[in-house]
Amino acid sequence: MTRLYFIGASILILLLAPLTTYSSGFFSSPKFLQSGSAAAPSLTFKSDQDTGFYLQGTADMRAVVGGSATLVYEAADLTSLVDHTISAAIKYQTTSVELVSDNQSVTASSKSSITLTSDNATAANRTFTLSAGEAGQELILIWNDTDEGQLEDTGTTLLTANWEPTNIGQTLRLINDGTNWIELHRADPT
Repeated sequence: MTRLYFIGASILILLLAPLTTYSSGFFSSPKFLQSGSAAAPSLTFKSDQDTGFYLQGTADMRAVVGGSATLVYEAADLTSLVDHTISAAIKYQTTSVELVSDNQSVTASSKSSITLTSDNATAANRTFTLSAGEAGQELILIWNDTDEGQLEDTGTTLLTANWEPTNIGQTLRLINDGTNWIELHRADPT
C-alpha cells in the first residue's frame, strides 16, 4: 500500500507500493495519472502544488519538493539528488565489481554494499583498494565467487587482518571515519 505523508511546507515522506485509490475505507482499482513534471507533479497536494511525484520516463518516478526533483526512484535504484539530513539511510547505492587486475581501485563512495567477483584463482593476484568514503558511511563487501581476491590492511583500510574471501557469501562490514575504512565485522557462512 502506498502511503504519502505531507508534513508542512516541503517535507514529504513516501512509503512505496502499488498506487491505488482509496474508496470507502478499502483500496480498490489502480488510479492512472498524467506523467506530470517537476514544476507540476501529477501527484501533488492542494496546499503545495509544486511538491509531489511525477513520471520522468519509463520506470523513472521522481519526488519533487518546491519544484525541484529531490529523489529518483527507478527499477533498480533509489537515488537522492540532494543531501538531506533525513536521507542518510537511503542515499547510498549498491553495486557489483569484478576484480580483473592486481591493485584494482574499487569505488566505495556513495555505496552501501559492493558485491565482488574475481577472474583469478589466487588472492595475491587480485588485490584491491577502496576509494574514499564519507564519515559515518557503512559499507558491506560481499564475496560472490569461487575465485579469490584480497583487501589488504594498509594505509586507509584498517583491518584485523587482510580480507581474502574464498567462499561465496563471505562478508566484510566497514565504517568510514572520514579518512579510513575501519573493519567492524567479518562473516563466513560456510
